[in-house]
Amino acid sequence: MLESLCNIKDTLDLLELITDMDFNSAVFDKRDEDCGVDAVYIDEDNNYINLYNFKFRDKFNVDREQSFNESFLSTKFVNAIVTENVNDLTGKIRKYSEEIIKNLNSTDV
Repeated sequence: MLESLCNIKDTLDLLELITDMDFNSAVFDKRDEDCGVDAVYIDEDNNYINLYNFKFRDKFNVDREQSFNESFLSTKFVNAIVTENVNDLTGKIRKYSEEIIKNLNSTDV
């Protein structure tokens, strides 16, 4: 999915975008909290910041909706960016929040 959305073909580059705690724990043996953000892609060329939250379902049910709570899971991440205080974040999610703050504070549009 990320390959199509971000137009990145290199698997190692794609792996770096994934902040999901379960994925990083299984693949890299690192369990940093993801704050509800599964992947981050910062498109420096077009000045876009993309945050992704994916859901895996064993079985698709057309009547099932996403939990209302899902929107609030990323509050810690967004608050860290808004307040520019990433002290409580770790791992990739901290690295990306620092990059986002740097980009938002730049003079680029």
